[in-house]
Amino acid sequence: IALGLSFIVPKLINNKLNVHNAALKIKLGDIILDFNAFVDSGCMVKEPITNSDVVFVRSPQNISDNNARICYIPVNTVAGKKVFKAIRPDELYCNNVLKKAVVIFDDDDSIGYGEYDAIIPISLI
Repeated sequence: IALGLSFIVPKLINNKLNVHNAALKIKLGDIILDFNAFVDSGCMVKEPITNSDVVFVRSPQNISDNNARICYIPVNTVAGKKVFKAIRPDELYCNNVLKKAVVIFDDDDSIGYGEYDAIIPISLI
């Protein structure tokens, strides 16, 4: 049994670590937003009160935080410390699976996204 597990467990871990992108859908009231997200295994930012995962998104122009559930999240990056305003969405789906996370809409594009619209932690996969 141990020999079998020694082959299966590493393959399961490698399959999860080899995921580089995911489909992200965020619902805020009547607005539904779709993003191509980069899965970052080093993204370990958590909302400090609920310990929820944090998703970073390039801010679309049609988002306002009126009537939104807002929280503030301190983040340490290579460039320094910053406090981001985050929104608790009504629903958030990662690869069509409902997840719990808060969303930072990055207004000044201070996070490097490359070819992606969002960055999500691997824990959402």
